[in-house]
Amino acid sequence: MLIERVEILKAACCIAGADGEISQRERESLKKMADEIGVGAASLDAMMDLAISDESFRDSQLRMVHKDPAGVFETLYRMARLDPDVPTAERKLLTRFGRKLGLETEQMNEIIRRAHGA
Repeated sequence: MLIERVEILKAACCIAGADGEISQRERESLKKMADEIGVGAASLDAMMDLAISDESFRDSQLRMVHKDPAGVFETLYRMARLDPDVPTAERKLLTRFGRKLGLETEQMNEIIRRAHGA
C-alpha cells in the first residue's frame, strides 16, 4: 500500500507539473501528502523537479494514472484528508487534479461520498 501511495504521489506531482510549473498551493498540498506517507522533503523536491522537467518521467506516471483515474482520485482525496470543512482552495485543487484525470464533477462527488462512507 505504501508503494502505491508513493506512486500516486509521483503521479500527483506530474499532474501538478503538467503545465510546466507547480504552484505554491500545489506544492503545499503535495507536501501534505508526502508528510502523510513519510516521503522526505528532498525526495518530494526531486519528484516535483522531474515532473516539471522530464517528459518521459511525466509520461510514465500519467500512463499509470490513466489506467485507474477514479482509484487515483480517491487515493489523492484520502491522502489530502479533505472533508466538507476544508478550505475552498484545497477543494479547488483536488477538483483540478480530478479534471486533469478526465473525471467529471459528478464522478468526483461520488468518489468523495464513497470515501466518507468507508
